[in-house]
Amino acid sequence: SVLVAENFFIRPQAAVLAYAQNFPDGLCGGALAYRMEAPLILTRDRNADLALAYAESNLVVDGVVLGGENLISDDLARDIFTVN
Repeated sequence: SVLVAENFFIRPQAAVLAYAQNFPDGLCGGALAYRMEAPLILTRDRNADLALAYAESNLVVDGVVLGGENLISDDLARDIFTVN
């Protein structure tokens, strides 16, 4: 999903995060991301380095997190949507 985002979005204002292994979140998140003109980034806590790097390099500080705290932790969401 990060490779798709890098190819189709230049300096997005926001991003939609969905848990990488829960297809309903990604499926619904795709429609939301389209409406927001934002990339859909699939991620999970133990493998978030690509999502973090993408958000940091594009200065993404706003977005929507799908799936709830049990799937994508609040800590990870804060890390992704905070410019370091």
